[in-house]
Amino acid sequence: MQAGLLVFGKYSLFIDAPTRIGRSQVPFSYSHRHMPIDISGVNNQLIIPSDSVSRNHALVWPELNEDQEIIRFLIQDLRSVHGTRIVRNSHEFNISSESPTELISGDIIHIGPASIVFVLQNKVLSRHAILIATDPDNTLKGIERDLNDMHAVLLEVGFSRENIRILSGPQVTRAHVWELLADVQKHAVKESLFVFYYSGHGTRDGKLFINPPGWELTPEALHTAFTRISGNRIMILDSCFAKKFIGVGTIENCAFLGASQEDEKAYERAKEGGIFTQAVVRAIRLSLSKYNNYVYVDKLDIEGCRTRFKVGEQNFTMPGNISFTGR
Repeated sequence: MQAGLLVFGKYSLFIDAPTRIGRSQVPFSYSHRHMPIDISGVNNQLIIPSDSVSRNHALVWPELNEDQEIIRFLIQDLRSVHGTRIVRNSHEFNISSESPTELISGDIIHIGPASIVFVLQNKVLSRHAILIATDPDNTLKGIERDLNDMHAVLLEVGFSRENIRILSGPQVTRAHVWELLADVQKHAVKESLFVFYYSGHGTRDGKLFINPPGWELTPEALHTAFTRISGNRIMILDSCFAKKFIGVGTIENCAFLGASQEDEKAYERAKEGGIFTQAVVRAIRLSLSKYNNYVYVDKLDIEGCRTRFKVGEQNFTMPGNISFTGR
């Protein structure tokens, strides 16, 4: 299935529904502007805070066939004051406010001070995830909550269900993990985003517990698997001594979020989940509500048993004066 992507600076937005581009988060009354399609109930919007951008400036939307499959993407100016321009193959032209213009991958849309690149890509291949939660020793109570919450938040940010691979409990064997990693490697492309998430026990030398009891995943083996996967990659480890993974070596286009330093433990709060995982999930959801579907987390760390993270200019701290179980 094809999906459109609007890229502007470090931000990006999938266009799988009609998306309004304008100056204000509160649109001017639709009855006072010509809308090419019915967008009632649609919340997708790209805000450009500039006086040279109209409140309702342009609309981008996917055109569907009878089977509700996307066949192309269209853009139309909404009778803006300063107009909407497109640069295509070094040729620049103004788009109409009376009829839609088909977008071509690589088009640069100029709206006020913003230059927005339209990219057409295969959404099925764009985002992949492997989510793992296991406790061979049967001492952790929050890993299933972690797994469910991480699964839910990935769906919220645009991952498709079929591309989120989940392993839990006895399923978490070395063979199954390598099988899923090999599958991601086969499908990932340079535009892909891959998330690997683990909730469970970690050892002092950075190994992750799997099944059967006594078996482990080594950071060296995971590092090797990650280097073979194309695209952008994120490793999220909610386990003790998580930073040991970084010590193996750096990976280009790979971000690491770990619950603990290489000499620290990670903690959970009974059945409410891991302190670190819940902070990540909460930060993502706050970002989605504050930044219009762009996940922006510029600080996320553990200080003792107090999880602190920052979304935009707002700081948050999860409670620390409670009992925890180490991972």
